[in-house]
Amino acid sequence: MFYTHHLVPNIDFKTLTIMRSSQAIAIAFLFVPISTVAFSRLPPEKSNAASALFNLSRNLGASFGIALVINLVVRQSQVHTNLLVSHVTNGNPIYAQWIAGLTQRLVQQGASTYDAGRQAAAVVARVIAQQAGALAYLDAFRFVAIACFVMLPLGLLIKRVRPGGGPVHME
Repeated sequence: MFYTHHLVPNIDFKTLTIMRSSQAIAIAFLFVPISTVAFSRLPPEKSNAASALFNLSRNLGASFGIALVINLVVRQSQVHTNLLVSHVTNGNPIYAQWIAGLTQRLVQQGASTYDAGRQAAAVVARVIAQQAGALAYLDAFRFVAIACFVMLPLGLLIKRVRPGGGPVHME
């Protein structure tokens, strides 16, 4: 999660691959202990039912987690769009200079002055949407990282598992 603070709209493929690979590798270190704790104290005859409940709860948790994060991304995208748009006014000299430069370049490429002005405004809107989306995803990553950090002490409540419990009998 720490590596995601490098997330920008024009992220390169190598950085994205390293970020996703490290997350995928870390998942293996999460599910093995969770499964071990979930099944370690069960009698063998209840392992099938426990496996079904474990998979159901894992899938429901993932679904609710995804819904929560998507909701957060959508809401934060709107918040960041409003913040960024508040700085895009004709009274802002940086914005006026940016629009003038874009319009001039588009006119040089053959667009009419009217069309170039509209296209320049569309370019600015697209950049704002990209930046707002990137900021929203950073907020979501931050939320998930904080949630994981807050849940770390729960690991101390897990009872130690004794190795050598024997094989699990399948029906």
